[in-house]
Amino acid sequence: MAKNSQEEKYREVMSKLMAILRDHKSAVDSYVNETKLHKSQHKLLMSLSHMGNHVSQRDLAEKLNITPAAVAVTLKKLEKNGFVEKKIQESDNRYNEVVMTEKGRRIVKESHKLFQSIDAKLFEGFTEEEMDQLNAYLERIIQNAQRIRE
Repeated sequence: MAKNSQEEKYREVMSKLMAILRDHKSAVDSYVNETKLHKSQHKLLMSLSHMGNHVSQRDLAEKLNITPAAVAVTLKKLEKNGFVEKKIQESDNRYNEVVMTEKGRRIVKESHKLFQSIDAKLFEGFTEEEMDQLNAYLERIIQNAQRIRE
């Protein structure tokens, strides 16, 4: 009986974790849809903001774990709509640097504000101590999950 009870607790916790992730993703996706950008375009723009200006298409492909061709297609759409500019390096015309425009930076800034707002609402009412405890518990789960993969 105790084993079933423990298994039920595992399922209940995992179910809640998955529900949190679904709800968080839904809130983020809803915002991304409002930007009129495709998810892949928004993700590339956000990655570019984290990597800094003057990033190569190859670097973006590696960071996003997608093909250089997929990056090229997405960048073409972002460039067409004024979110990024591609600059060919004079010393090597095979090397394209990607630079975010003011329009792109504005979307990234708005996205960061909204994501922070979502996170703040998600953890509303938690004390700093509770956040530290939750973080420690989740870290233990991550470590356990990593041992499973080994």
